[in-house]
Parts: sequence; C-alpha cells; structure tokens
Amino acid sequence: FSNLSQSTNAEIPRNALLVATIPNGTDNAVMLVTSSNSGRWRKGADTTAKVIAESYRALPAPKTSMKLRAKDRSGGTSLDF
Repeated sequence: FSNLSQSTNAEIPRNALLVATIPNGTDNAVMLVTSSNSGRWRKGADTTAKVIAESYRALPAPKTSMKLRAKDRSGGTSLDF
C-alpha cells in the first residue's frame, strides 16, 4: 500500500504484515500490524516483522472482583465484558 507524505503529497510505498487472533472466552478480534517503507522492508524489516508476528499472543485479562465502571464509547456496537 502507499501513504501520502504530508509535506509533498508524494506517495510513499509501504509493506505491512497483519496478524489477528481471537482470545479464548471472547468474540473480539485483536490485531497487530507491523509495517515499514519498502526500502527498509527489503533490507530486513520483513524478517523482523515476521518474528514479531510469530511471537504475538493476545490473552484475556485476569478476572477480578473489582466493579466495572466502563464508559460506552462503542458508537452503538456491542461491548464484550
């Protein structure tokens, strides 16, 4: 993909790797995105991104007896508590 430079409006090519997982006990997906410009990607950032993605884990937080006081910022989508 490409993004636009703020100063020159030039397109800057980038590469990215996305990993998604659904932790046990929830229906929500958690994603990790690693990216770099194309030059750095070719010089080894792709290998680093793959190592990071392979080690990525998302675990639910431990259960607690504290009361939940969350604000609804979902914009109408359901919250999974």
